[in-house]
Amino acid sequence: MTRFADLLKTYLNKTPPRLAKDAGKSDMLTLAQLGLDIRRLGKVEMQEFLRIIGMNIRDELVERFENGALRGVISVDAVLGTHLGPRSPNTILTYLYRLAGAPRRRRRTIKNAGSGCSTMDANNNNELIPWHQTPLSATKA
Repeated sequence: MTRFADLLKTYLNKTPPRLAKDAGKSDMLTLAQLGLDIRRLGKVEMQEFLRIIGMNIRDELVERFENGALRGVISVDAVLGTHLGPRSPNTILTYLYRLAGAPRRRRRTIKNAGSGCSTMDANNNNELIPWHQTPLSATKA
């Protein structure tokens, strides 16, 4: 998913191209560049990108993760700030845009998803602590 987010990040701060009859050369060039960037992902990843961009986040998370709490946390992240629910169409796209806007150091890959929830340690050492070993002071907001 981070590769798809990186693809969208290049277009995040650009003006969306016009699709009407009066679209200029710069609009057509932007669309052509987006198509070329999607094509450069490779056949398999391009098909996966085109498959998931219209899906809802819930269906994708059910396919990938067994842990219900993990699915819930990622679903909330995908729809936070929108008037959508996890089963609304295109919520994967909102999640990809959230990933694209996040600084690279803040992105985390989910390791060992079946082991339960984890949190960052209080000293920000980039170490994950299993939820059941988290001190009470780290869990307070």
